[in-house]
Amino acid sequence: MKFQRFFIISLLAVLLAVVTVSVTAQSSDQSLPTPILSNEIEARIPPLDLGDSRLTRHFYAFEATPGDLIVTVNSRNLNGDMDVFTAVTFRPLMKLVLREHRTS
Repeated sequence: MKFQRFFIISLLAVLLAVVTVSVTAQSSDQSLPTPILSNEIEARIPPLDLGDSRLTRHFYAFEATPGDLIVTVNSRNLNGDMDVFTAVTFRPLMKLVLREHRTS
């Protein structure tokens, strides 16, 4: 009986952890960035209403070792900047400017 109860509680804890990971969204709070746990991020930024001048900000955190950082961005209709800072001192390391390229 104790083993069944332990098994059910363990199973519920694992399911809750899996659901929590899949529900985690992009963080808009700089003090609580979304952790990056893989080599790839796929996200959608909902468009603001025409004339809305608010900035859309999302914050992520990752751990890296010394070396090259390669960033590839695939986007549509995106104008903005991507900045990489150190975690503790917020020293800027890289800035990537994204502008939509239109061909006539």
